[in-house]
Amino acid sequence: MFYEKNKQLFKKVFPKLIRGLDLYKEDKVFQKYYLINTKQGVPSLQFDDNSKLCLLHSKYDPYKEVATIIKKHENAIKEKEHIIFMGIGLGYHIEILNEMYPNKTFTIYEPNPYIFIKFLESRDLSKFPISKIKYLYILNEDITSKQFLQFFANKQKGDFHLFILPTYERYFKNETEQFMKEYLLALKLTKTNVSTQRLFGKRWILNSLMNFPTTLTTPNLIFEKKEYFKGKPLIIASAGPSLYEDIEHLKEIKEKGLAYIFAVGSANKALLKNGVVPDAIVTYDPQPHNYMVFNELIESGRTDIPMIYGTSVGFETLEQYQGPKLHIITSNDTISNYYFDKTVNIDVFDSYTVALIALQIAIKVEAHPIILAGQNLAFKNNRYYSNGVSHSEWNGELREENELIDVIQTIDVYGNLIETNESLNNMKVSIEQFINQINDVKIYNTTKGGAAIKGVPFVPIEDLFSENSTSSVVDLNWHKLEKKFDFSVALKKTKKMERSIKQVYTSYQKCLKILTKLNENKRSMKVNFINRTFKELDEELDKLFLSDFYQVFLKTILSNEFEILNKKIQKIYLIKDQINKINEIFNVFTNFLDILKSTFEEMNVYVQKVLHRTLYDQYEDRWKTYNHDDGCFHYIGDWMNKDKEFADLSYDLENKRKIVKRICKYTSSVENKILFKFQGTGLRILGSVNSESASKIKISIDENVKYFTTKKNEISNLLDANIQQTVFEIKGLEDKIHQVKIEITKNELFFFEGIQINSNGRVYHIDEVTNLNELEIGKRIRCNYKANYNKLGEFSNLGLETNLFLSNIPVSNPDGDFYLIVVDRDRTGHKLIADRVIQNYISYDILSKNQVDKGRIIKIDNREILLRLLEGKFNSESIDEWSKYILNSEKNAINCEWGSIGLVASWIRKMEESTHTITIRGHFYHFKNYGEDSTFEYNIPSNYVYHFVGFRPVCII
Repeated sequence: MFYEKNKQLFKKVFPKLIRGLDLYKEDKVFQKYYLINTKQGVPSLQFDDNSKLCLLHSKYDPYKEVATIIKKHENAIKEKEHIIFMGIGLGYHIEILNEMYPNKTFTIYEPNPYIFIKFLESRDLSKFPISKIKYLYILNEDITSKQFLQFFANKQKGDFHLFILPTYERYFKNETEQFMKEYLLALKLTKTNVSTQRLFGKRWILNSLMNFPTTLTTPNLIFEKKEYFKGKPLIIASAGPSLYEDIEHLKEIKEKGLAYIFAVGSANKALLKNGVVPDAIVTYDPQPHNYMVFNELIESGRTDIPMIYGTSVGFETLEQYQGPKLHIITSNDTISNYYFDKTVNIDVFDSYTVALIALQIAIKVEAHPIILAGQNLAFKNNRYYSNGVSHSEWNGELREENELIDVIQTIDVYGNLIETNESLNNMKVSIEQFINQINDVKIYNTTKGGAAIKGVPFVPIEDLFSENSTSSVVDLNWHKLEKKFDFSVALKKTKKMERSIKQVYTSYQKCLKILTKLNENKRSMKVNFINRTFKELDEELDKLFLSDFYQVFLKTILSNEFEILNKKIQKIYLIKDQINKINEIFNVFTNFLDILKSTFEEMNVYVQKVLHRTLYDQYEDRWKTYNHDDGCFHYIGDWMNKDKEFADLSYDLENKRKIVKRICKYTSSVENKILFKFQGTGLRILGSVNSESASKIKISIDENVKYFTTKKNEISNLLDANIQQTVFEIKGLEDKIHQVKIEITKNELFFFEGIQINSNGRVYHIDEVTNLNELEIGKRIRCNYKANYNKLGEFSNLGLETNLFLSNIPVSNPDGDFYLIVVDRDRTGHKLIADRVIQNYISYDILSKNQVDKGRIIKIDNREILLRLLEGKFNSESIDEWSKYILNSEKNAINCEWGSIGLVASWIRKMEESTHTITIRGHFYHFKNYGEDSTFEYNIPSNYVYHFVGFRPVCII
């Protein structure tokens, strides 16, 4: 009587869930459930459970019964905006709760489809609050209960109350226990995910920011290279087990140029091992270890395969790979569009799998047809990956503790049941959902024995390309750079962003002042004055939220916090007591502004010190920058490093990796000094400024004395001092070597970040020499070093300025200058140690293979020099060079400060031939397992290639 009518009501809102209900009515089990009349004239539900009659609601008055149950939840329900019901029963509890709290929204989780059918049969539900139901789950095959609960918990962010009907706990004990187990796991994951979401949000933004200089100088694949692919076959090769079965066909297709081949994920490993060079590799994963997918390719040194990267890909990937690159703008990249000065122009939407990214690309460039190879999305022959794919010690076979967790079944391309896991199945679902939204695109799946993909017919690859096919469609030069770039737009937006940064300082300070005023005067303020103050707060917050910096760099990271803030605000405005309302407003906004403060301070460092500095240095050729830690400045007195630590994603997403960014040197002690020399006609001093910074700094250039200030009243001291500001500038100097001295005149904070000089000038340390004949203990000489990932590089140009200084945060592909400092002299000559770690991502094994561990004769500028590592004390005749020369340099009359200390460790010469672990020495904090914030000694595997350990050379001249 009521079933069809009620089903149509729910079908309008939840069509997919209602669609399969009729099938359950045909089950014999359904006959055990039946409605009975109660004394109040409304139905109750009775069912047979192993010949035992069970009653889901009272047979006297179901409404009165649930009203009593609701009272036990009342206090908790008031605090939450959303309620999740485990068990719909006949819905009486939901009706009453809706009457009591008409502003609440609901989620219904019903593990028993037979009960839901009886609910639809029970009565006229036209007045049931269907519009208040955000999510409805009835046991079905499209999504598991675990997946649903994880989805729900992630959406609601913990802002909900759980309501379980007592009869469900009694009669459906197993189902309730399973629900609670999955529910608690989902909550735990959500708490982790909120934290991880902020980390991922930060990662997306940081990656886009760090990648932007590369994005600015590389072609956009979709808009600049579409002509090469339009109407041409394009194969998306994934790393599934079946890829190996298509290798010979792919090899022939490549040789004949019958289709473009894009390798995604680890597929490049299998293809290259089997002699198939893909036309491009596609990557987009934002995590720091994404580059390891291309480890063999990077280590091979080959640079002939184009990399198509999503602009929010892990920035380490672009740093490591030196081949040609093309970009696609991902939906998580708010930066590229801003600095390109475009309206929203997303190329691809962030996806669950890189194969779907590649599929979006193929559709955008109008390839025809699109062919999926190795897209198993399931297990085959006890393997997860194709033969030829390995990651460290793992060769792609199934592992109990990893791939075989959460195993489920799916249908393969032949109609057979095969095993997969939830992760792979989620990838399949995301691909199917995407394909369901597109029209008139021919896509084929050639994956033999892979999971069937709805909407993509299976056709063996040999049937798509006949043996007689000879027509080549591939242009081998498709990726070549063809145009020059206009950087003026990016520089214009850089200046606009710097104005926005000042706006953040102003608005943040005003918001805190308004909140303080409200809190301090809440008992004496009149209503009109309070309302005006609220309005003033809203206006200032709007300025903050609408600022370019917030929209581009903070909005994505703080999306969860902003959503929670809005929910709390809606509840606050319902509070009638004025004092309580002000208390809540003060607490809520203060907490949010604290989070905003820390996030702003982190991102501002990268925006100004990395992105803006790089853009200025590369595209404004009037000035050349030397950073405070380049080694060319001599510091006298008590100077300290100001570092900013950033929580970053680690391999397991649980242990937070720390990235340290060194911002400046600072002091507040009068008469502390900085000395250096430079040849040139112009000089700028770079520093951090705020309302409490040093008001009077003395600078002497030769005999000419001037003063400058870093005190800026408009820059609030409530945030970190604003960085990368020009605090002093002079032009028109005689083009000669000038002696410079900077002195502190008051006990006020001075933050020194570096200098700029005219682009054809040069800076010298006061102890720097340019000729080997001038070497003596304490002197230093400049040298250039250039290398590739995990390979020993070339040294050259002693005494010359070849390039900018290498950063004290080393890189895997260094190309820059550093200092060799004389620390000792004996009968063999002068002993010089590099002032910094000059290369990371290089293993001890590679250094040992090149005989650098014990000593190797190399030539620098036709001069024979012994190159080796620092020695540790491993016998009575040896010395601990790390301790003697670096930690205790002052005792050895070495007037210098060593770079990289606190940032990265150094390989030390092997002490025992029998061990495969090597000592590293450092003074830094990395993972919790690698020492504390102090000088430490630690043994790690000799084949280790990573960012926190590297090569600091010793030279005997």
